[in-house]
Amino acid sequence: MNREEFLKGIEEFQNKLGMWQIEIDKLCMGDFILGCYFDECEEKWKVYQNNERGRHWEMMSTTSEQEALEKLYSIIKFHSRTISH
Repeated sequence: MNREEFLKGIEEFQNKLGMWQIEIDKLCMGDFILGCYFDECEEKWKVYQNNERGRHWEMMSTTSEQEALEKLYSIIKFHSRTISH
């Protein structure tokens, strides 16, 4: 999944995520964040999730932006289904 496909794909989930926010291209340590960014030190894309109180979990580390976006998309999709049911 490339960036354009990802951005188009997540449009349908934007209103179904409750308090969760999506952050692309930066590490954000706030509460209820789903995101990915490029870590220049390690030269890898990192997919992460922050729960309440800023608990940070790195879900994936990869050299492929497409892989990272696919993983983040699947996490977003999961959260949207969990919240809407």
